[in-house]
Parts: sequence; C-alpha cells; structure tokens
Amino acid sequence: MRWDFEDGNVPVPGGEMTGYLRIQPRGSGSHVEVHQLVDTPAQARFMEGAWAMVLGRLQAGVTRAVNPAEPMLSRPSRPRLRTPED
Repeated sequence: MRWDFEDGNVPVPGGEMTGYLRIQPRGSGSHVEVHQLVDTPAQARFMEGAWAMVLGRLQAGVTRAVNPAEPMLSRPSRPRLRTPED
C-alpha cells in the first residue's frame, strides 16, 4: 500500500517504510490495526502521529461514504508527475 497527503508536497516527505494495515469487521463497524516497522523511538513517535492523522481521515471518509445524504468531497486534482519508468 502506498499513501500520500493531499498537500501537494513532491516528493513525498521521508522514505518508504514497511507497515501492515489490517481492517476487520467488528459489530456494526470495523477494527483497524496498524503494525509499523521502524528503526528508532523517534520514528515510532513520528509514525504514531502520522497514522493517527491518516486513520482519522479514513474514519471521516468512511463515515461520509456510508451516509447517502452526505455529499462526497472530491479530491483536488493535481498534475500527474512523470517518473523515469513512464
């Protein structure tokens, strides 16, 4: 899985890190669990905050998506960047 922020920063800040995201049904909702591999306590603190923000956005998006009366917000468009593989 790759994820990014909608803030337009290019390249994405930081390096790629391996993590495992598990989403399982639980009652009328879901249980979300993240296992993030890090090398230092500082990385762990940073990733804890980053995942809290990302999972908060996910929760808000899912809440909007399951409410038919709530308009879906469109993601602002941004130009596609060409990579050397293109």
